[in-house]
Amino acid sequence: MKNKICVATLCLAFLSSYAVSGELVRGATITEIASSAANQDVFYLRISGGTGPCAGKSLLFPA
Repeated sequence: MKNKICVATLCLAFLSSYAVSGELVRGATITEIASSAANQDVFYLRISGGTGPCAGKSLLFPA
């Protein structure tokens, strides 16, 4: 049982490193801003270029 708890704790520690705050992208250009057409309460940005974990992707944000 202790081994399972240790493994779960280590997994959470590694996965939580992605939740560290910081810049999503730097030096990018916003090419499109739109609301969701999928009946969701979100809007999205499509960006091009830049550097960072979200470079060249579409980003969804809660409205």
